[in-house]
Amino acid sequence: MLCALMILSGCAVQKVKVEDIKPDSSLSEKLPLSGKLVVFIPKNESKEQMMVHSGYGHQWLLNPGENLKKASKDVASKYFTEVDYFSLDKPAHYLLKIEGEAELDKYWGIYKTEIRASLFSSKGELIEKRKVSDSVASAVINDENAFYNAYVSTVNKYFNELFSKQLKSLEYYVLSNTAHQLSFEKLSDAVDLVSTGSGFVINSSGNIVTNYHVVKECLAITTNENGIKKNAKLIASDSKNDIAILSTEVESKNHAYFPSKIHAGRLGDEIITLARMFHPAFDSMLFNPY
Repeated sequence: MLCALMILSGCAVQKVKVEDIKPDSSLSEKLPLSGKLVVFIPKNESKEQMMVHSGYGHQWLLNPGENLKKASKDVASKYFTEVDYFSLDKPAHYLLKIEGEAELDKYWGIYKTEIRASLFSSKGELIEKRKVSDSVASAVINDENAFYNAYVSTVNKYFNELFSKQLKSLEYYVLSNTAHQLSFEKLSDAVDLVSTGSGFVINSSGNIVTNYHVVKECLAITTNENGIKKNAKLIASDSKNDIAILSTEVESKNHAYFPSKIHAGRLGDEIITLARMFHPAFDSMLFNPY
């Protein structure tokens, strides 16, 4: 009896190299624009994962969120001379907020990505919003490179459409305005408030003690005192003991009082901990140990 054995195999796509990312030929001579861009990708978007199952009981965990984050910066660097991920302490001309969505058609091997991009000036003005999608094909269903390539193609398509229509106005804004630190208050429509926490002021300079888990993954930190938001910066932390110190612009005489070594507490003395579970975050508290 003659038996025939057929083996099917597929190849993953090669990852697009940064140097191979090209703007539209009609724009290439005018790019990159001599300006500073920061890219903001919401946490839930950058952390997106996808579990892929095969028909043979195998499964793989893909990370389209990480691919979106990397592809966005890689492509943006072809259009602006300076590109970085968003942070309030980084000066910029523009902020680009990107929300992404990834889909996989296992039957046809199509990796589809869609982005919703909103471009803001450093003054908080919405310049434009746009939705763009694109896709790539791969012969395997666990191809991490395919999602990266698809996002590269999608983001590149977005920038080509943006610059083909607004290159002159983008250039004019850069020439007319210096890059400066971004304000959370001005960019509240772009950067969403994800969570709040509590803390207390520990000196007249406005340093605040809070829990490390409250701020450990924050791209931007602000305080809220009597409805006024101000920037804060993480200057020290201890993840093991869940403590973080923030530097703020808040100055207050009503700060926590700590006893000197001469009047230090003794073993067995009672202590009190305070937890505030409501907004506004980081309200000043007066603590008197006596």
